[in-house]
Amino acid sequence: MKKNMLNKILKNKILYYVVLALSVLHVLGYFSMRSWECLVMFSAVAYSANCYGKNMTVALLAGLFVSNFVFGCNRVKESFKEARAPAKKARKLLEKAQKKTEGMLEDAFTMAGKASAGKSEAMQNGNVRKVEGFATIEGNANMNANAATEMLKSLGQGKKGAIDAEGIEKMINQMGGVGKILQAFGSMNTQ
Repeated sequence: MKKNMLNKILKNKILYYVVLALSVLHVLGYFSMRSWECLVMFSAVAYSANCYGKNMTVALLAGLFVSNFVFGCNRVKESFKEARAPAKKARKLLEKAQKKTEGMLEDAFTMAGKASAGKSEAMQNGNVRKVEGFATIEGNANMNANAATEMLKSLGQGKKGAIDAEGIEKMINQMGGVGKILQAFGSMNTQ
């Protein structure tokens, strides 16, 4: 009776489609992670289990089991690369932002110069509306230039801080890392 019930469950179409969907997701994961050995292991076990048992649900479950648990294909790699040398990365990002801001400042000065020239030309022609329009554009360009100048000052201070942090980071690494420093402080407190 139990064997008949288990056989019915394993031949159930809904279970088959659920296991098939799970298998497809795993295969896509293997492709995305370029884990070819896991893909081969899953395929080989699923194929051989299908040939042996003639039940695709069992074959797919066997392939998932072997590739994920026995072979260890679903392991998560903890690396957190972003945490390595954060001061150096911050300095590089600040330098990139500084270059963009310098470009914005140059654009603002160019715009202000063109607006000033247009305003002068409109004054000579006596067109008051154009003079007002060019004056507005010139004022906006000057405000953008002032904002870019303030941004450059702030970025300069941030860059200096990042360089200082990078030096501190190097010093900590030369001392053996944070763990060794904490161990040294821990042994100081116990004496």
